Amino acid sequence: MPQRPPDDRSQDLLKDLNPIQREAVTYGEGPLLIIAGAGTGKTKVITNRIAHLIASKMAGPEEILAVTFTEKADNEMEARVDLLVPYTYSFVEISTFNSFSVTSAWPGRRTRAWSSMPSSKRAAP
Repeated sequence: MPQRPPDDRSQDLLKDLNPIQREAVTYGEGPLLIIAGAGTGKTKVITNRIAHLIASKMAGPEEILAVTFTEKADNEMEARVDLLVPYTYSFVEISTFNSFSVTSAWPGRRTRAWSSMPSSKRAAP
């Protein structure tokens, strides 16, 4: 992918991060696995990294996949990315492991299966 000039927002995304979080957000090319305890800022790091990758032109939204364990974390990440990334760039794939597995194995099936399932049978977020 050709390198495009970075956008000024990439530096704004780093200002409220501690040094370890900043290092994770600005990590070079390739996949990054974040493992940390509760309340350490994992969601902040991941969402700021997504926004940083897009703002610095290191990746396009369609090249980013963020996977988490719970729907609560999935929804939180999507909401934060929506605030950090301009609307036209907000097509980042953010999903739970379970949902990503289902949609990868059977494209288009999740929507039909989920919408036809009685709400009493759905897993609580």
